[in-house]
Amino acid sequence: MGHVDSKFVNSDLKPSEVTETPWVYEKNDELEKKFNPGKDFGKWTMYFSIDEIDQKWFEARLAYNAKKLPGISDMKVKTAYKSEDDPANYSTTKVIIFYCGPASDEEKMLIIGRNLVQEIPYTDKFGWIYYKSDRQTFQGSRKTGNKKNHLYKLPVPRKTVEGNHENFPPLIPFNDLGTTSRPALPDISPVPNVSTTVEDKSDSQNSFFDTQVDRQAFVQITRSQSQDSKDSKDSFYDPKVDEILQQAFEQAEKERSQKK
Repeated sequence: MGHVDSKFVNSDLKPSEVTETPWVYEKNDELEKKFNPGKDFGKWTMYFSIDEIDQKWFEARLAYNAKKLPGISDMKVKTAYKSEDDPANYSTTKVIIFYCGPASDEEKMLIIGRNLVQEIPYTDKFGWIYYKSDRQTFQGSRKTGNKKNHLYKLPVPRKTVEGNHENFPPLIPFNDLGTTSRPALPDISPVPNVSTTVEDKSDSQNSFFDTQVDRQAFVQITRSQSQDSKDSKDSFYDPKVDEILQQAFEQAEKERSQKK
């Protein structure tokens, strides 16, 4: 991150009103230590209009500090700072970057992304949220010759003409949420337990799923769903994927605790 003025880290500043620096950061030492993958970093990105960005950043900070974004080590948001290097649409569109890794672990990144869009409702014009490695960012897609400027993607609701998907509640005015405290987010009802029988795999010791959840099933279902969403305006979450997601997190945390 380099040297950053502390007033732009873990602050209650509204991104849309900050003009002195291009980014505002949110960091938690405990989460950074727990989820820092080392050199193999990457990030999920969410784009919002400048009218939405203040509240969405606030929601992201709440979820992050309430430890409801497993896998996310830290975050930053684009401000109203103007730079000649910024794309033309950056004056009206802002981005929140959620750092996580290792970028090479597709299964784990898909799980983190799935949880992210469940905690922070997100819509996109084309119906996708994208994951990009830091290596891609540093090298640039043109320099590497790659036409695809992302590693992974997950389907999300398409943005309507009005800007909000009908399945999501309207945005709460930022002032109604307050800015001086960090209230915990409402508890989310747990997904019903589903019996899953999976054979142990000799190569699964270092997997995010360990031996309790079928890793390949998760990836296959996600890919199948991604394909279906191309032809369906209403395609969104597959209940089976969400069940696997819930089991994966619970089992992984349980086994990590036992190892300690």
